[in-house]
Amino acid sequence: MVVTTRDANQSGKPFAPAAADTFCMEGESVTKNDLVLKIAKEMNMHQTDIKRIVQMTFDGIIEVLATDGRLELRNFGVYEVKTRKPRKARNPRTGEEVMVPSRKSVTFKGGKFMTDRINGLVEAQKSRIEDDL
Repeated sequence: MVVTTRDANQSGKPFAPAAADTFCMEGESVTKNDLVLKIAKEMNMHQTDIKRIVQMTFDGIIEVLATDGRLELRNFGVYEVKTRKPRKARNPRTGEEVMVPSRKSVTFKGGKFMTDRINGLVEAQKSRIEDDL
């Protein structure tokens, strides 16, 4: 089989590889690449195209949080930037008290569908795209 540049991702592997229906072995983290591979296989699209789409989605989420501080995705959840108060802490080596300045952090609260799915209250659905159209 000859793999052209269009048919391969950056590592030279053909798109839509034969892989199991799961993302990874139990107990392991799912990486962005795992997600890209699964979507490419299910959509029968090139990994490079899917990787760009996934990266653009993540970049969009970061941009919205940096400018607006809140992103609500129906049927998924809410990302929100919260400011943590400054606090006192101790250096574990010296025991010296130090001030930790205030900082911003991102929080996520899963939506009802996600929570129900994780708790096994709702069966897996292939796609919820029709609900949003």
